[in-house]
Amino acid sequence: MEFHLGTDDLLREVQVMLHSELDATNNGINLNFDIAKLFTNVELSTQYSCHTSDAPELAHQVADNLNSAFSKQ
Repeated sequence: MEFHLGTDDLLREVQVMLHSELDATNNGINLNFDIAKLFTNVELSTQYSCHTSDAPELAHQVADNLNSAFSKQ
Protein backbone atom coordinates (compact mmCIF):
# COMPACT_ATOMS: atom_id res chain seq x y z
CA MET A 1 0.00 0.00 0.00
CA GLU A 2 1.35 3.42 -0.88
CA PHE A 3 -0.22 6.85 -0.91
CA HIS A 4 1.68 9.93 -2.04
CA LEU A 5 -0.52 12.99 -1.62
CA GLY A 6 1.30 15.99 -2.92
CA THR A 7 -0.34 19.02 -4.46
CA ASP A 8 -1.28 22.32 -2.87
CA ASP A 9 -4.99 21.57 -3.04
CA LEU A 10 -4.45 18.43 -0.92
CA LEU A 11 -2.99 20.40 1.98
CA ARG A 12 -5.22 19.94 5.04
CA GLU A 13 -5.23 21.62 8.44
CA VAL A 14 -5.83 19.27 11.36
CA GLN A 15 -7.61 20.67 14.39
CA VAL A 16 -8.02 18.87 17.71
CA MET A 17 -9.94 20.62 20.48
CA LEU A 18 -7.79 20.88 23.62
CA HIS A 19 -9.80 23.41 25.64
CA SER A 20 -7.71 24.83 28.48
CA GLU A 21 -5.87 21.66 29.48
CA LEU A 22 -2.41 23.08 28.84
CA ASP A 23 -0.66 25.35 31.32
CA ALA A 24 2.83 25.93 32.75
CA THR A 25 2.85 22.58 34.57
CA ASN A 26 0.85 20.51 32.08
CA ASN A 27 2.45 21.33 28.75
CA GLY A 28 2.17 18.06 26.87
CA ILE A 29 -0.56 16.44 24.84
CA ASN A 30 -1.10 12.92 23.57
CA LEU A 31 -2.85 12.41 20.26
CA ASN A 32 -4.36 9.27 18.79
CA PHE A 33 -4.19 8.51 15.10
CA ASP A 34 -6.77 6.03 13.79
CA ILE A 35 -5.56 4.72 10.43
CA ALA A 36 -8.95 3.08 9.79
CA LYS A 37 -10.54 6.54 9.84
CA LEU A 38 -7.92 7.79 7.39
CA PHE A 39 -9.14 5.19 4.91
CA THR A 40 -12.89 5.63 5.46
CA ASN A 41 -14.74 5.08 2.15
CA VAL A 42 -11.57 3.70 0.56
CA GLU A 43 -11.65 0.09 -0.64
CA LEU A 44 -8.08 -0.95 0.18
CA SER A 45 -8.42 -4.29 -1.64
CA THR A 46 -8.57 -2.36 -4.93
CA GLN A 47 -7.52 1.21 -3.99
CA TYR A 48 -4.15 0.48 -2.40
CA SER A 49 -1.95 2.89 -4.34
CA CYS A 50 -2.19 6.56 -5.18
CA HIS A 51 0.29 9.03 -6.62
CA THR A 52 -2.20 11.93 -6.76
CA SER A 53 -2.19 12.43 -10.54
CA ASP A 54 -3.17 8.83 -11.31
CA ALA A 55 -6.15 8.85 -8.90
CA PRO A 56 -7.10 12.43 -7.92
CA GLU A 57 -10.50 11.44 -6.45
CA LEU A 58 -8.83 8.88 -4.18
CA ALA A 59 -6.15 11.38 -3.15
CA HIS A 60 -8.84 13.90 -2.18
CA GLN A 61 -10.80 11.26 -0.24
CA VAL A 62 -7.76 10.30 1.86
CA ALA A 63 -6.75 13.94 2.40
CA ASP A 64 -10.30 14.83 3.44
CA ASN A 65 -10.29 11.98 5.98
CA LEU A 66 -7.10 13.20 7.66
CA ASN A 67 -8.73 15.51 10.21
CA SER A 68 -11.07 12.81 11.53
CA ALA A 69 -8.18 10.37 12.00
CA PHE A 70 -6.70 12.47 14.84
CA SER A 71 -8.20 12.69 18.33
CA LYS A 72 -7.16 13.65 21.82
CA GLN A 73 -6.08 10.75 24.04
